[in-house]
Amino acid sequence: MLACVTRYPTVSVYTVLLLLCAGLCSSLARADQPSAPVLQQPADGATGVVRPLALVWQAVPDAAYYQVQFSTSKGFTTAVMMSPNIADTHFDAPLNLPLDTTYYWRVRTAQVLNVAEKSFLMSNWSPTATFTMAKADLPTPEPLSPKNGELDIIRKVQFAWAPVKGASCYTLQISRVPDIGNQMWGKDRIAVNECEFLDVLDAGVFYWRVMAVKMLDAQNGLGSLWSPWTKFTMGRLISQLPTPTVTAPTQNAVNVAVPVRLAWGVVTSAAGYVVQISPVDNFTTDVVLLTDLTATSVTAPALAPGGVYFWRVMAVKPPDDPNVPCVSHWTLTRKFTVADPNATRKPVVTPAENIPKVK
Repeated sequence: MLACVTRYPTVSVYTVLLLLCAGLCSSLARADQPSAPVLQQPADGATGVVRPLALVWQAVPDAAYYQVQFSTSKGFTTAVMMSPNIADTHFDAPLNLPLDTTYYWRVRTAQVLNVAEKSFLMSNWSPTATFTMAKADLPTPEPLSPKNGELDIIRKVQFAWAPVKGASCYTLQISRVPDIGNQMWGKDRIAVNECEFLDVLDAGVFYWRVMAVKMLDAQNGLGSLWSPWTKFTMGRLISQLPTPTVTAPTQNAVNVAVPVRLAWGVVTSAAGYVVQISPVDNFTTDVVLLTDLTATSVTAPALAPGGVYFWRVMAVKPPDDPNVPCVSHWTLTRKFTVADPNATRKPVVTPAENIPKVK
């Protein structure tokens, strides 16, 4: 009777050792992997969540930073939003999160793996938590101006919408694309149902929308749904005056003494000048607008010590046609840094200290 023999492939001792080492290294990697954070707020399953919203988690020892994901799908397959690297244990969610919507969120930890190589070891994602935004209890504002499709708006845009009963204030957003992406301008806590933007938007197509807000306390508010995006087009300004030439401060000047004096060359046909100053180079935030200037220089209002600022100037004169502004183009944007008198100074060595001692 023949015995039934099963033949197995030959495995060398070296192969076995390699497999054992690989398994050991894998186990070590898992053992060294940082812990995933424990999510704290909002509580899992929370409903009626209002804006502004902070996502909060427990600190993980030796964490270099954290990353947050949140999505409208449990499997994080659609509408996934990813935070930048965060050193703190909280993340302020976007103020324009749609209301009456359920979100899923999770956090992971990064620890330094190799300082020289700037490499990091990531934890697994934390268990997913969910929350649901509050329902809107205010009607959606109706956009009035600019109207959808309006063309050739020059310099000044007057936004207006129908007032909403029960609203404490309004939030306005403007974008190059009908989305919450890049190139966004806006304003919060507008007390009335209109808002003016002057010399901020360049030529091109823009979209705008507005939300009514009922403040619950000094910081928290409950908003309506956003109005539909409304499209308008800024016309290209036809220059009728020469552009001024900036003379001071020089480009990228540092330690500019206060009070800061801004200066430019004369435009002989101009009746006056307009100056803009802002801490951002696209003049969309904290813009100081100085108008009715007849001289070719102006003292800037109080600026933060050590602050970085951008400025530009245009020439103006009364127009022949009141519907066509008679202005120059803006000068190229100039940057300067204000001197900080509280900055650390090197000690001054007196001449006496330089005299060699006689033995």
